[in-house]
Amino acid sequence: MGNQLLAFENDLIIMTRVRKALKRWKFLQLEISKKQETVNKGGRSNRLEPYKKERDELVEQMKKDIPELQSVTNL
Repeated sequence: MGNQLLAFENDLIIMTRVRKALKRWKFLQLEISKKQETVNKGGRSNRLEPYKKERDELVEQMKKDIPELQSVTNL
């Protein structure tokens, strides 16, 4: 019984981290879209890189936390 409770707590911790990461990912995607529109209108493109880098790191962390995400390629 104790092992099941511990496993459940670990799952909750992982789900919470992934939920927060997904919220951050969504925010980053919106920012990238806004910045891309600016670039398309002739703005500077170097402002996109920090957002893309953070997004990619976030995706890698989520894939480590949830093995089922390894097969998802369109994040």
